[in-house]
Amino acid sequence: MKRNTRSILEEIATCAPGTSRKNIVEEKSQHVLEGAINVIKELYQVYSFEEATYLHKKFTNSIKTLNESKFYNSLDRKEEDEI
Repeated sequence: MKRNTRSILEEIATCAPGTSRKNIVEEKSQHVLEGAINVIKELYQVYSFEEATYLHKKFTNSIKTLNESKFYNSLDRKEEDEI
């Protein structure tokens, strides 16, 4: 009787979740959310509470409107105010 063997890569491929578009979106969104939360926490450590609250609002609005320039413009204005 001949024994069928599979390589370790074949074993892993059958156990690992597939790379469907749903899995890819889920993985990317997890990384993005973790990054966004870290950025917001950093805002509150670097800026005063009032400034951080303003930038937090601008950050979330930039995500909602899909327009990152709104947030970057706000950051630029904060840097100009400090000078």
